[in-house]
Amino acid sequence: MIKRIWDITLTVGDLKKAIDFYGSVLGLQKKYEFMDYVGFDCGGVELGLKTWGEMEKPRKGEPCINFLVESIDEAYKSLQQRGVKIIEGPKETL
Repeated sequence: MIKRIWDITLTVGDLKKAIDFYGSVLGLQKKYEFMDYVGFDCGGVELGLKTWGEMEKPRKGEPCINFLVESIDEAYKSLQQRGVKIIEGPKETL
């Protein structure tokens, strides 16, 4: 069902310091950067860093780990059949 971890997103208080640490200190390759989000490649898994922005910290649902699956509908049904409590239904993200 799960093929691999797609990304892990962490919330940080100071994005500039975090970019310096993950890029310069840890040596991760930055893929892209937006106003309150930056994505680093970590061996084929994206490590995302984001700020709290305008919202109260920490935001609901953080930190976040996303899994890559073959079929989101099949994975959803399979998890339900295994008794997993689903808080929010499936969503595809890019």
